[in-house]
Amino acid sequence: MPEDEAERTSSLPYCAVLSAIGWALVAAIQPVGIIAYTLILTRGGRRTAWGFVVGWLLSAVIVTLLTIAVERGVAQQSSSSSVSTTGWLQVGAGVLTLAFLLFRRVRRRSAAPAAAEAPASQEPVDTDSERNVGPVGAAVIGALTQGWPIVAAAVAAVLGATSAGAARVLGILLVILICTSTYLTAQIFASLNPERTQEWLQSLRRRLEENREITIDAVLLVAGVWFLLTGIVALASS
Repeated sequence: MPEDEAERTSSLPYCAVLSAIGWALVAAIQPVGIIAYTLILTRGGRRTAWGFVVGWLLSAVIVTLLTIAVERGVAQQSSSSSVSTTGWLQVGAGVLTLAFLLFRRVRRRSAAPAAAEAPASQEPVDTDSERNVGPVGAAVIGALTQGWPIVAAAVAAVLGATSAGAARVLGILLVILICTSTYLTAQIFASLNPERTQEWLQSLRRRLEENREITIDAVLLVAGVWFLLTGIVALASS
């Protein structure tokens, strides 16, 4: 029995590391952020887009610090109680995520008949204020469009897989870097080849907008199921 427990315990960090990388990648490619960044870059230029990246990065840092604070509070409990609390939190997060997914689908179905009967609205006027929100406004948009729960899940996976020390710090830095990698890469390519990068981003934005609802639903479904499964496994092992 102790050997089985040791083997199960040794395999958990690897699963947690993969989970952390997976959540960080989801945060990096979630469609709402990419659409917002593309609009800011094409309308405000690279300088304004850097504001978006800074806001996104600061938001990730704040979410990381809050997640660490919560983890320290949970760590003060006993080992079995800590695992049980974490499991229930994950199950609750999964239920809330799936409930939000159901709410989105029900709301879309109820709004579809009204949208079909409503007259076509006039295209909005593209004013100068809408063209460029400025670096500060872009930073606020970057912070608001980031998937905070997804970043928190990635950081929590790192905290669960590592003990206090260099490995934990490197893991957290890697999560933050992966979360921001999409926009840092786009900024670099925009500096090297601005016209081609903007054309590619605009094409990507059009595809994301065409399939935005489906993409968001898929992300919510995967996140909800993952939270539920990891929570149930944690409760079963406590």
